[in-house]
Amino acid sequence: MQPSVSILGAGWIGLPLAHTLKQRGHVVRVTTTSEEKAHRLQAEGLEVFRLALTPTLTGEGWEEFLDSDLLIVSIPPKVAKMGADYHPEQMRQLVKHLPEQVKVLYTGSTGVFADHSGETVNEDTLPRLLQPRAQALGHAEGVLREHLNSRLTILRFGGLMGYDRIPGKMVRTKPLRQPQDRVNFVHRDDAIELIIRTIEGKHWGEVLHAVAPVAATRQAVYAAVAIQGGWALPNFEESTAATGHVVLGEKTQRQLQFTYKYPDPSRFSYDFS
Repeated sequence: MQPSVSILGAGWIGLPLAHTLKQRGHVVRVTTTSEEKAHRLQAEGLEVFRLALTPTLTGEGWEEFLDSDLLIVSIPPKVAKMGADYHPEQMRQLVKHLPEQVKVLYTGSTGVFADHSGETVNEDTLPRLLQPRAQALGHAEGVLREHLNSRLTILRFGGLMGYDRIPGKMVRTKPLRQPQDRVNFVHRDDAIELIIRTIEGKHWGEVLHAVAPVAATRQAVYAAVAIQGGWALPNFEESTAATGHVVLGEKTQRQLQFTYKYPDPSRFSYDFS
C-alpha cells in the first residue's frame, strides 16, 4: 500500500503533483485558501482542505490534514511582501503541530545560494545567508532540520520551467543581462518525478538538488525559446560578464538513480498556445 500524502500548497507544482500521486495509488490531501478552487479540486477527485499559514495555522481541519504518512511543503516564501522572517516562522508554527510519525519533504529552492556569485555549489555546500531571500529559505530549512532530523528531506528546485512558464516571455522589450551565465533550471515534469522518486525510494534525511544537468547559458536558452515561440531574439547585453552561480545535482542523480526527461534547458518543452 502506498503511503498517504498531504501537500501543503496546491499551486503550479503542488496540484499536478497531487494528481500524479493519486494516479499512482496514494491517498492525497491538498490545501488551498480559495473556496472556488476548493470546489474545483474536489470535483477533480482530490481531498481538499481550506487552510493557510499566516504564519500561524489558520482554518479548520489541520489535525486531519496532517494525519498522513508524509507531508510535502510546497509554498512560496513571500519574501518581497512579508520579509525574510515570515517563512521561517511559518515552519516554526507548522512543526509544533506535526504528529511524530510524519515525514516531511520540503520543496526549497536553489535561491538559497544567492550569495555564491561566480561559484559552483552542490548538495554539500553550506549556503551563505546574506540576502533576504537566501535568509528566508535557509532559516526555514534550519527550523525543519532542528525539529525533524532524519524525518526530513530537503529538495531544492532550480528555476521551475515548462508549460506556461517560458523564459524570455516577459522580457522581450528589455536587454537581457549576464547572457553567459549558466541557467539553473528544471522542467516541471522532472521536478515532479524527483519528488515521487524521493518518496517511493524512501530517501529521508537528505538534501537533494533538482537542476537539469546539461550546462546551458542564458543566451542559448532564451534564443532557443524565441525561435520556438516565433518571436524576435532578445537583445543581449554582451558587455555584462558572467556572475551567476552554478548549481550541481550529480549526487542526487546518483543516489536516486535518476535520468532527466529534459536534461538540456535549451530544449525544454513549452505550451506556446
